[in-house]
Amino acid sequence: MTQFSDHDAPIFLIAEDHQETRNLYRSTLKKVGSIIECKSGKEALQKIAEELPDIVISDVDMPGLDGFELCRTLKSNELTNHIPVILLTGSKTTVSQRIEGIELGADDYLLKPCDPLELRARALNLIEQRKRLLEKFSQVVRLSWEQTSEQHARSADEQFLQRILALFIKHMHDETFQVEDLAEKAGYSRSQLHRKFKAITGKSASQFLQELRLNRAKDLLKSGRFNVSEVSFQVGYSNLSYFSKVFKETFGMLPSDITTK
Repeated sequence: MTQFSDHDAPIFLIAEDHQETRNLYRSTLKKVGSIIECKSGKEALQKIAEELPDIVISDVDMPGLDGFELCRTLKSNELTNHIPVILLTGSKTTVSQRIEGIELGADDYLLKPCDPLELRARALNLIEQRKRLLEKFSQVVRLSWEQTSEQHARSADEQFLQRILALFIKHMHDETFQVEDLAEKAGYSRSQLHRKFKAITGKSASQFLQELRLNRAKDLLKSGRFNVSEVSFQVGYSNLSYFSKVFKETFGMLPSDITTK
């Protein structure tokens, strides 16, 4: 069984209108993570937007907002489209309905009643797949300043990061512009933006934005067009000593070492 530290333990959201079934799944899943329980699709949507769980497990047949509609809504929303979804279907669910779920973006299907151990194994497998994609994504994606204007096709994660990057660039010179300000301009709460960043980059939003500032500073210094003081102000550091300190911590050299090469 996959082991997680307390810090990395996954959050499972279960959307199921039958109490006994929820209890059964919870008793198995709580051994490897924390659980959010929802009695309806509508309640699940609200909780997912607030908490951004690592995976959603939803019954298809729920009153009001069913599992198919829940999946469609999650996969069409920039904030939640990265979250894996397992749909639990009854014996009356047709092949065409299952195909519909796949087309909506469902990541896995299980026929009810399902073995809770199999459900846990499949859920953990999807979470691990997501982590492997994250590692590959972190290695491959190179966020350059020119890419913000390019129009070629990208993954949903790349599109999200490019949109956030474009917003941040406009305010990079302003040292008072923080994660809260960026989240507001992007239409999210600070906690939502934080969890989205952690899910697709493995870093907090504040870590990611500091890296953007410093990488931009490094590019500007390499260009030879600006001195260290000018670059420091351009990327939002009014305190030159602090800028030099965090720059060296990140790159192993002082900003002046680049300008003198």
